[in-house]
Amino acid sequence: MEYLVKRPHEGDKWYNPGDIREANPLTVKHLVDRGVLVVKPADEDPVETVKKPVTKAAGKKAKATPENKAALAPSDKADSGTDQKRETSDAKE
Repeated sequence: MEYLVKRPHEGDKWYNPGDIREANPLTVKHLVDRGVLVVKPADEDPVETVKKPVTKAAGKKAKATPENKAALAPSDKADSGTDQKRETSDAKE
């Protein structure tokens, strides 16, 4: 069976990413489980399968959206309403 090499490793010889390795499935099962080898589709060109890892832009985080947009958290303490006086009944008058 033919496998596409995703990460470099040494088997019966040295294999680099993008190489095609022909091997017994039972012999290379541990490499397939770890993602070192993948089964090569019949119509796939090995040169096109080597992909660069995706890098995220530094310092840009997506803001979490609340479930209810009407219940947004106040942006500062002045908007929170925590400093309002509570109305209490004076029973001792």
